[in-house]
Order: sequence, then structure tokens, then C-alpha cells
Amino acid sequence: MTGSEPTDGAGLHETAQEEDGMDDFFKLPDASLPFPDVSQILRAAAPGPWIGGLTPMQVVIARSDRAAVVLNELAAFPDGFSLRITSHVHRSVKLPDQFSLMMGVPWGGSGLLSDEYLRIGIAWPDGARATMLDDWQRGFQPEAPDPDHGLESLASNADLQGCSTEYWAWPLPSHGELVVVVEWPAFGIPQSSTAVDFSLLSEAARRARPVWPEDAGKPSHLPRGGVRPPQGGPTGIVGDVQ
Repeated sequence: MTGSEPTDGAGLHETAQEEDGMDDFFKLPDASLPFPDVSQILRAAAPGPWIGGLTPMQVVIARSDRAAVVLNELAAFPDGFSLRITSHVHRSVKLPDQFSLMMGVPWGGSGLLSDEYLRIGIAWPDGARATMLDDWQRGFQPEAPDPDHGLESLASNADLQGCSTEYWAWPLPSHGELVVVVEWPAFGIPQSSTAVDFSLLSEAARRARPVWPEDAGKPSHLPRGGVRPPQGGPTGIVGDVQ
């Protein structure tokens, strides 16, 4: 794993690129499972809104001459942390005429994970891992218990230059380094990572607070907030890139 070093003193970091020994980090979910009726898995009791404690982390996790993946924001809460990750496509890259950012099935019917899909994952100091593909898998199994470690997409917006997505992950690490892992093969980005010391998240979590005082002690997020209909899988780019 590679950590991050400051570049200009403004909180912007870069990390080394390729990762060894993690070839199976991103695993496809089982596409044979039927997707459930979403109306049966909606939660009636939403948590109260919280203001997360922001960390100073702004990280260029990986960059090629065709694209870059940036950790723009990392905020901590008592029960987990949120990340905003932005993917940028370089203006010199010719995109297909029907280029779009699609919330869809990551394997595109081929049985293989598409190279156009940006993979996002988390590795905890205790050895646990979670990826955005796990979020998609849980959409097929709403009756399964929430995992002890998880990663879910919350919101996303995109344009022709890339996509910005907010993720919710849990739990907060209690020691060591949390590692954010990305991979984007279609744009020349191998499996790459950046590390965050647990103390940075712990300190930020102590500054988090609910918008309404009566929500103190309640969760800031509900697990499986990212469960969606079939068109709502991980973010990816549809079409070949040149």
C-alpha cells in the first residue's frame, strides 16, 4: 500500500500507482440472482441529518495521461465516513458519440467486469474489504444482514468530463490505516491506492453533530441507502473509448 505526501501545502496529495498482491480486490456480484421489488426494501424510518466532521484529505489517488481519480472530500461521523470521489477524463480523449454516464449493470451482459467501469474499494486495517460491487450485490439480497464493513453509493452527478460520486462506508477504523483503492483500466489507471491514518478520521468524527439535537445518538446514515432498481448499479461509462 502506498500513502500520500503533500505536494503544495494546500492539502492536495498524490499517491503511487500500481498495487501488487491485490488481483482479486474487485469481484463481480452474481448476475443470475433476480432483482427484488424495491418497494419491499424501502425503509420508513430515515435517520436525522448530520453534519460530518471534515478531514483535510484531498488526494489524487491515481492519474494517467487519459484520466484521473481524485478523493475530493472525506468526512467522518460517529458511525462511519463519507467520501466524494471524482473521476476526470482528459480533454484530449475522444469519447464515443453516444457517450453517457450510466447507472447500470457493471458487466454489461458479457459476464466480465467492463474496463470502462471505475472500481472503488476500501480496505480496513483489520483486513476487511468492501467495494462498490458489494453494494450492487446486496441489491439482489435485501433479506441478508448488513455486513460489518460496507461501502454504498449515495449520490452522483456527471458531465462529459467525468463523474463525482458520494459514498458512505462503515465502520470507522479504530487503529492503523484505512486504504482507498481504485482501478480504471479503460483509461490506463491500474489498481492504485491512498492511505488515511485512523487518527484523522477519529478526530473528525468527534466534530460531527446532528442538525437537530434530538437526533444525537441516532445513526447518521442507514445502511443500504444505495439500493436501487436495476438501472441503479455502479457508475460507469458506456461505449468504447479511444
